[in-house]
Amino acid sequence: MKTVSKLLLALTFIAAGFYLQNCGTTTKVMGSWTNPETSGNSYSKVMVVGLTSNIVARRNVEDQLVAALQKEGINAMASINVFTPNFMQKQPSKEEILNQIRKDGYDGVLTVALLDERTESRYVPGSTMYAPVSRYGYYGSFGGYYSTMYATHYDPGYYTTDKTYVVETNLYDASSETLVWSAQTETYDPSNPETGARSLSLAIADKMDRDGVLK
Repeated sequence: MKTVSKLLLALTFIAAGFYLQNCGTTTKVMGSWTNPETSGNSYSKVMVVGLTSNIVARRNVEDQLVAALQKEGINAMASINVFTPNFMQKQPSKEEILNQIRKDGYDGVLTVALLDERTESRYVPGSTMYAPVSRYGYYGSFGGYYSTMYATHYDPGYYTTDKTYVVETNLYDASSETLVWSAQTETYDPSNPETGARSLSLAIADKMDRDGVLK
């Protein structure tokens, strides 16, 4: 079974990007799992940990998840406010990290990691629009004929790129380090990092609430 130790230790080294960029944004929960051995547990104070060495991306995804959890009545904190970039550069042991989490009274640790980024190109066909104009008196010259015939406006086709980000979110018991809940999501075509993280966070908080792991 996965433990929070491995994922928290990976926070020091992992370089997976959380930059989510493109057009319209949708997040879909592809599946979730709740540990039957901890099904009676619920969590009210949660540390949110974005597993990426990209500081801007980490701040973005953690802040968005904290905001979404707080809307569900959960006391949540972004780990970057406790484990600052300068602190993580010292490569603290997992014991140091866990001791601080427990000392501050957190009963859950929510980790977020980018598993995959898929890029697909597709062709958007062009279109032709005809605009009728007056035909009176156009036979006298080429110019008259040319200017009075159907005007044609053509929009050429183009290629566009669609991106899908597969993210895994895990909730661990801060005391036992046991994996309590896990979900995988797909976020499609976020227009920028903020909208992508917001879409992901709202979907995760809603699913956690419906799965009964939040107090």
